Parts: sequence; structure tokens; C-alpha cells
Amino acid sequence: MAAQLRIQVVGFPGTPYRRLKPQLEALQRTGMSEGGALRFVQCRHDHLPEIKREELNQISANVQDGFVHIASLPTRDFRALRKFELDCRIAKLGVDGDLNRLTYESFYEALMSTLDYEKRWCAVLRPEDWHSPLWLPPPSFEVKEDLTNYWRRCDCYQRTELIGDAHNLVQTVASRHRRSEPGQGTVWIDARSRKFRVDRSLHGMSREDRSGLRQFRYTSEVPSGFHYDVTHVEGRKFWLASAHAVHENCERANVNPWGHCVVKD
Repeated sequence: MAAQLRIQVVGFPGTPYRRLKPQLEALQRTGMSEGGALRFVQCRHDHLPEIKREELNQISANVQDGFVHIASLPTRDFRALRKFELDCRIAKLGVDGDLNRLTYESFYEALMSTLDYEKRWCAVLRPEDWHSPLWLPPPSFEVKEDLTNYWRRCDCYQRTELIGDAHNLVQTVASRHRRSEPGQGTVWIDARSRKFRVDRSLHGMSREDRSGLRQFRYTSEVPSGFHYDVTHVEGRKFWLASAHAVHENCERANVNPWGHCVVKD
């Protein structure tokens, strides 16, 4: 885990932000002694915590700078942050909904509570290398029925015990689906006997990779060109669901953590 978490606070209406600005800027300058760097995304609206196109663009720019922990003030636009799900951490700050009366003390308490949880989540669940099952692509890799949707179950918040549950879930996925093969190292075998092997050549360049954008999965930066080489354990043809289609009669395919797939001849 990185020593310092980078957090951006979003959904901050203009009026309360300007009122608290001296204290918020002082908090930014100190870098939060509890161990984090901080940015704010101020809403264009003075009184409403709106997250519209302009705010989303700023959030995306902050993500490119490594601010992959997003803490949102209460907003009706929270669903707009879904585009960052599973790549970033998206927490709700526990403050009163009337942001025009927001005090620095209540904001600081909520932020420190979120920071503490994020540090514990990172220590237990943040992928540290290429072999985390959290980087496997949800649309493509099928797990045993009782492990369904483990990706989202590991994206837990607020309750401490959920971190332990998620850790146990990751360990179970690994024990059932991870294998070691001579000359290939770690491979993943899914419930349909498809073999996912990390291709260390890193040649699977996505549109984002070609544009020079940094990409993250569970707050961990994914190397440009990272993908899995997918075959069937018995060498026969298989089908594979990608982010946008189902590919039939595949002999080999490349797929990245987001399910972007290229079928190889």
C-alpha cells in the first residue's frame, strides 16, 4: 500500500466551500497529518451539490493525478460517479444533508472517518501485483456460483467487518481458481474451464492506453497494455463475454480487466 492516500472531495457547493475555504486550504497544505493528500472539486452551483459534466471532467483529471479515492458530500447526483466504480473508491461522507450549514468540525470528522476506513481497506484488499483476482474481468471470468459478483462485494464501505469478509472472499476465489503451471507461472481457471494467463508482453493496448491515460483498478494502477491471454484448458474452442458482446468459437483471446476483448486468429 502507498504511504499516502490521495483523496478528492466532490459535491461541495460554492457557498459553503468559500465560507470554509481558509480551513480547507490549511488542511490541504498540511497534507492531513493522518496520512493523505487532499483536493476539492467545487460545484458550479452555489447552493446545490451538483455533479454535472464540468465536475466529472475535473474528477477525471484528478484521477489522472492519482486521486483515486473519491469522497462525496450528500448529493442527488451520486449515481453520476458510477463511471469510476471498481476503478476508484467512492465513499459517502457522513455529514448532515444541509450543506449550507456545514461546519468545518463535522466535515473534518467525517473525512477522517473515511480516511481511516480507506487506509484499512487498502491494507487488506488493494491489489499489490498482477496476481490479484480483483483484476480479473467481471464480464468474462466466471466463478463458482457462491462467489458470484465477488468484485462488488469487495468494494465495501463503512462497516469494518465487511473488510474481513471481503478478504476471506478473495482468498476463496484464489484457492478455487488460481493454479500454477510450469513455464507459465500463475494462471486462473474459470468455471467454464477457460484459462486466463497474464501476458507479460503488455501488447494489449486499449484506446485509453494509446491515448496515454492512466488506468486504475481498485485504486491500483494497471500497466499500459496489461491483459490476459485466454485459451481453453482442453485446447478447444470457447465463447467469451466481453464488455460489449459475446464472442463465439474463440481459440484464443486477449481481454483486459475491464472486459475489452480482442479475439485472435
